[in-house]
Order: sequence, then structure tokens, then C-alpha cells
Amino acid sequence: MKRRFFSILLTLALCLGLMPMTAVPVHAADAYDLWIAGVQVTASNASNVLGDGKVSYDAETKTLTLNGVS
Repeated sequence: MKRRFFSILLTLALCLGLMPMTAVPVHAADAYDLWIAGVQVTASNASNVLGDGKVSYDAETKTLTLNGVS
């Protein structure tokens, strides 16, 4: 009886492990429908979108600021 239970449990675990999963950002609500050079603007990267100090976004005023980009 125990052996059958563990066999079923192992089979279920293997089936779940083979299912395709889609990664969803933890703070998907903090993501804006705005992409800059392939990077989605989020609440956490809005002050420095690309990490180089050239692009920032203010969600409150919906203002995208570009500094020295070419």
C-alpha cells in the first residue's frame, strides 16, 4: 500500500516537473506598457531605465526624459 502511494506521488511530481511554466514578474502591476531599447519600464527601474543614467520615466506625470542620447 505504501509503495503504491509513493509511486503515484512520484509520478505526479514528475508530471508537474515536465509542465511548461511561464515566468511572471513578481511586481507585474508595477510594469508600465513602455519599452526602451528592449527594456520594459517598471517602478523599480524608472529612475534609470537602461542603467546608464540617460533615460528616466516619471509615471505620475507620464514623462519620459532622455539625457544625452543619440
